Amino acid sequence: MSVEDGYHLWSENYDRELEDVFAIQDEISRSIVETLRPTLLGEEEADKGEGELKLVVAPTRSMEAYDYYLLGRHYWEGRYKEGLATALRHFEKAVELDPEYALPYTGVADSYTVLGLYGYLRPEVAHSKAKAAALRALELDKGLSEAHGSLGFYEMFLGLDWEKSATELRKAIELKPDNAKAHVWIGYLRCLQGRFQEAFDELGVAQRLDPLSTYITGLAAATHNFAGESDTAVTLLEEALRKDPDDLFLVWLLEAAYLHVQRYVHAMRLAERAEVLSGGAWHFKSSTALTYAWAGRVDKTAAVRDELYAAADTEYVSPIWLAWIHIGLGQKKEAISQLERAVTESTPYVFTIPQDPIFFPLWPDPRFRELASQVGSGVVSRGWERAEAEEVAQRGSSPEP
Repeated sequence: MSVEDGYHLWSENYDRELEDVFAIQDEISRSIVETLRPTLLGEEEADKGEGELKLVVAPTRSMEAYDYYLLGRHYWEGRYKEGLATALRHFEKAVELDPEYALPYTGVADSYTVLGLYGYLRPEVAHSKAKAAALRALELDKGLSEAHGSLGFYEMFLGLDWEKSATELRKAIELKPDNAKAHVWIGYLRCLQGRFQEAFDELGVAQRLDPLSTYITGLAAATHNFAGESDTAVTLLEEALRKDPDDLFLVWLLEAAYLHVQRYVHAMRLAERAEVLSGGAWHFKSSTALTYAWAGRVDKTAAVRDELYAAADTEYVSPIWLAWIHIGLGQKKEAISQLERAVTESTPYVFTIPQDPIFFPLWPDPRFRELASQVGSGVVSRGWERAEAEEVAQRGSSPEP
């Protein structure tokens, strides 16, 4: 439709069997281009460009594989263990149906990255499988934006090679500027580096590209929280949760935001909700234990601590989880000891150390600062540095007594 007079430049009805959605997409795209070409280029220039156009290239010959890929992406959006397992099964089925179809490998990579991130799988298993799947996708299609995005996603959260992550995510955006996930991931990477203006710029692009994504909203809120803007994070998350009250990622993030604005009763309620939604996963149970401690229920925190140490004999227990609990109990020496393990082992979630206000009780300790300086690359500011600068600024603006 022309914005000047409302005249319809192109309209058409399509009544087709969905046996080959890519052919339909290509037909529609060619019809639009051919119809609008004279309007946009003029008759003479339009005639020069006549010929067969192929605007949509089918990524797979198997529509069943494509369906399984889409189903996998649907289930991947949550952070539930069972949902991720279901997503992984769908992606693997798509690979089975068409081993040369690159997109499902990105789904496999992203699934293993998240499974490792939350401790649903042992880190070494998640590492190897996530990276292998991302590299296989690139082997099949070096020009696939999603493949570069998945490798960048893995390198940020599990590989902890932030330079490699940034390179891959920029390549993903170069290949496909409307890749919303690549924008949100590089935005969150900039957050972890303390480059908040860049972070919010990229997150803004991601939100414009996919305004209904709760995942993007969640990472935007997490960035506000790390930037010291917990009130803004609370507002974003409360609004998003009104639309989807059972979104585990949002529930957990709002719990953390409530902690930092000292709304402890609300934080405890959401912590317990996140624990239930996750099926009692240790990652969320440990977060609940920290919330209990800051709300004054150290008895419950100590009980979870003892459970975790007992469980470590038979299953994976992240030192990050133990550090959270020791922080809650005021056991700074033990917390730093666990963080030393986390840094040495490149444990998932160690990437939060330079920015996450959860660690603020440790910020004055030089041992903690030394550990945090070993995490990531390209970091321009850290949480305690900004807090100290703000404190100095406030003192400087205070009136003389």
